[in-house]
Amino acid sequence: MREIVFATTNNAKIEEIERVLTRFGFTVTHAKLEIEEPYGLGLEAIAKAKALNAHQLLGKPLAAIDTGFYINSLDGYPGDHVGDAIKKGLDWIISSVEGKDRTCSYKNCLAYMDETLKEPVVFESELVGTISDAPKGTLKPLWCPIHRIFVPEGKDKTLAEIAETDEGFIAWREERYYHSTSYKLANWLLSHSS
Repeated sequence: MREIVFATTNNAKIEEIERVLTRFGFTVTHAKLEIEEPYGLGLEAIAKAKALNAHQLLGKPLAAIDTGFYINSLDGYPGDHVGDAIKKGLDWIISSVEGKDRTCSYKNCLAYMDETLKEPVVFESELVGTISDAPKGTLKPLWCPIHRIFVPEGKDKTLAEIAETDEGFIAWREERYYHSTSYKLANWLLSHSS
């Protein structure tokens, strides 16, 4: 089995990447690193910087991820500044789109780095949806408060509500499996292994 280190302080992110990569025969090791992120450069640049910095620290094949949330009627705010919007609160986000277009997207950018690469390889995923009229659902087993107001396209519940039951969460994960950054990484690794 090939080991991949995942650099994050978020246990839920580890569970998600591990769930996918172990299906492909990889083992995932958690490195709880506080990695300085460049601010405002976009998801790809942030994920690459995190992967590069963590690889320089550990010297092992590793992945790092960054997430963005883009609200169309707010010109893409908060984008890669999700933490800023979370600090303002979910109610603030909801009131900011009152009477406006509520469409939004949730993007993940996963960067992988190992000793054979000159720079990290990037894998992206995007989930389109709308903002609910109120926070709904609980965060367990999810990791981002935005999940309580994000209604995926084609669904009538927030991501947090979908994940409240084991059956709902498992079905959701399987539905998104082939679109996940973890799946894309696993396929890339298999196609580039010697």
